[in-house]
Amino acid sequence: MKSENRTLLLFPAVLLAAIVVLAGLAFWELSAFTEGIRQETLSNIREESELIRRLVQPLLEEGRIDDARNLCNTFDRESLRITLIGDDGKVEADSSRQADELPNHLMREEVASALAGHPEAVTRQSESTGRWMTYHATVVEANGRKYILRTAVNTHRTESLSRLVRGAIWTALGLGITAFLVLLAYILWRIKGPLAALQASMDRIAEGDLEAQIPVPSHGMVKPIARNVQEMTERLRSQLHKLQKMETFRRDFLSNVSHEIKTPLTAIIVAAETIQQTSDLPKEQFDKLVALMCAQSQRLNSLVQDILALSSLEHRQGEQRSEFYSFRLSDAVEEAVNECREVANRQGCDVTLVDSSPVCVLGDAQLLTQAVSNLISNALKYSGSQSVTLAVSRVGDRAVVACIDHGCGIPREHWPRIFERFYRINKERSRSLGGTGLGLAIVKHIMQLHRGSVEIDETPGGGATFRLTLPAL
Repeated sequence: MKSENRTLLLFPAVLLAAIVVLAGLAFWELSAFTEGIRQETLSNIREESELIRRLVQPLLEEGRIDDARNLCNTFDRESLRITLIGDDGKVEADSSRQADELPNHLMREEVASALAGHPEAVTRQSESTGRWMTYHATVVEANGRKYILRTAVNTHRTESLSRLVRGAIWTALGLGITAFLVLLAYILWRIKGPLAALQASMDRIAEGDLEAQIPVPSHGMVKPIARNVQEMTERLRSQLHKLQKMETFRRDFLSNVSHEIKTPLTAIIVAAETIQQTSDLPKEQFDKLVALMCAQSQRLNSLVQDILALSSLEHRQGEQRSEFYSFRLSDAVEEAVNECREVANRQGCDVTLVDSSPVCVLGDAQLLTQAVSNLISNALKYSGSQSVTLAVSRVGDRAVVACIDHGCGIPREHWPRIFERFYRINKERSRSLGGTGLGLAIVKHIMQLHRGSVEIDETPGGGATFRLTLPAL
């Protein structure tokens, strides 16, 4: 009997050793995975830093330091921080904080490495915000002076998740060791089979296969252990998919923004170079080039404004809506109609609020006015309709705004994607009319912020009808 007991005690020791090894492998694989994400982040921040440098450097070379500061300050969102620093370490502009509130940055690691001629991305906790950030600094030389343009990406979630998962692994390991020391000597003979299956799945997870399924027995002591491992694996898998989705979205968005900005910038540069290089340019051609530069500048400005608006809306998603207040929805719609009437008159179109229910809502009147204005502008630009009508109604506990045109309509195959960023039915026509491809995406995010929705339908007799729906008071 004593020999049998000693044998039973030996088995847990061997099993515990195996678990420790497997946990080490899992920890190593997790570290490799996290490092891969970190390296991808570093690559992306270098791309963003180069894009912003191309925008800022011409302003500095022209001595437009105030315009450079204002440009840096426009990048005001949680995920991206832009800082312009003089070669003396003084902060000239910062998109997240007042420049005069920030200390001298000359000894910051990323700034020092940039000034030394070997810029490197640095991940550390921000001394001003306390959050984990990844920094990349680039030296910009202009008018005999050096400036440091620093781009920072918020990696707090990634770093926090990495530390959380590592802590969870160590905690689970400690709890597992304690539990196994107490229980496994007695029940090893009953759970040998389930443990083997569990171990095989954990081996696959340790090798990086997070899609491996964890077998959960129908009974026995292994069942809760396997279930906990299964839940942990599901959480890791969910976080991985979220990170991959976020990265794909960020990469696509940056690519689209870069492409959209490049087109008008190229047109402006070509026109400016033509004017600069041709001394005897005919007045008619000169006027055409100036008109082109003005039009492309307006398009670029509209694009930047829409990007900033969309970024602000995304930043506000999930926040408490304490700034919301009660107002008549028809007042916001009427304001949007008045804003668009002049443009409509120039096009020979008529914009009318035909039905105005006194329904009240809780929200941001300015944002809802913008949403309705975007719908009206979209109808005026692309529908070809001679009239756009608006109607405000109440359906049960919901307030509804209908924007109705009688133009060419939108083919049904485009309906699932028209609210995506930069999605256009006819790209060339949209750009020729000054569209940014973000108007309907802004509408969608405004409605999400108000716990509402936007839908499209066909107008009887031809055309398109957009409906905004949100909770009524």
